[in-house]
Amino acid sequence: MEKRLSKFKKLIKTNTLFNYIAYKMCHKRWRKKYTNDIDYENKINSCLLKYKFDLRNPRTFNEYICWLKHFYHNDLWCQCADKLGCKDFLKEIGLEKYIPKTYGIYASSKEINLDKLPDKFVLKTNHDSGSVFVCDKNTTDFKDVFNKLDKALIRKYTSIDDFHNYEWVYKNIEPKIFAEELLYPNKSNDLLDYKFFTFNGDVKFGYVMSNRNKDVRLDVFMADNFNIIKCQHVYLKSKSKLIKPSNYDEMINICKKIGKYFNFVRIDFYNTNNGIKIGELTFFPTSGHGKFTPNEYDFEFGKYFDKSQFDTNK
Repeated sequence: MEKRLSKFKKLIKTNTLFNYIAYKMCHKRWRKKYTNDIDYENKINSCLLKYKFDLRNPRTFNEYICWLKHFYHNDLWCQCADKLGCKDFLKEIGLEKYIPKTYGIYASSKEINLDKLPDKFVLKTNHDSGSVFVCDKNTTDFKDVFNKLDKALIRKYTSIDDFHNYEWVYKNIEPKIFAEELLYPNKSNDLLDYKFFTFNGDVKFGYVMSNRNKDVRLDVFMADNFNIIKCQHVYLKSKSKLIKPSNYDEMINICKKIGKYFNFVRIDFYNTNNGIKIGELTFFPTSGHGKFTPNEYDFEFGKYFDKSQFDTNK
């Protein structure tokens, strides 16, 4: 009960409660009525984002994300959506030092031998979003964590019934659990998460996610100068002033090295006490449902996409 109440309070604090309720109401109302996937996405996003959504003729950032879900395909995206496959790709292009250590890979929780793991570590699944558990051998209820991980293994992240999305990159990933090193912050007690949006190798803008253990805060910045802009996206902005990290240029250079392989990709970093670590590569941020306030930024960031660069016959 306490966990549910805490989650409810978090939704209120981060200003996502009303969007969450609206999404659930829209899905229940229109999923059966609009059997055509395109019409359904247009209708539900028009409700959520407060403008006429048209993914057949994308203009905004969210329209392009949804357009990519329905009209594009790329095998490398599929490999890198797999959190373990992504590590293999990063090794291949010479970025191994930026990859968090993997302690073990498991087909189910029954294979996990806690005696072979350090006192603190992270357990994740490779095929979905959100199945991440920070573990401490002295305090973690492993029975509960293992139960949640095993349930995650049988879920299909592309399923309209489970997750209401069409993210084809996850469809053929063989579900696995893996244990990974626990990352620690660089200076403060807050492990900052830097997310860079890269288009045809050019880094255009990004997010800083902070306060993730309490009520998540998100600030949007322009990549060329780390200028925080007056834009809210999904979560509330942070209350404190964010300072450009000393290794910011190193992050940008890594983004360019990765970005040349993709027409679009979001590259996530953690700034740790052991240097930069790459969290993951993301291709459908918020699944194309993330509201920008004001809406003009949705249209402005949509201009960075070049539709002609995507081969929709793949």
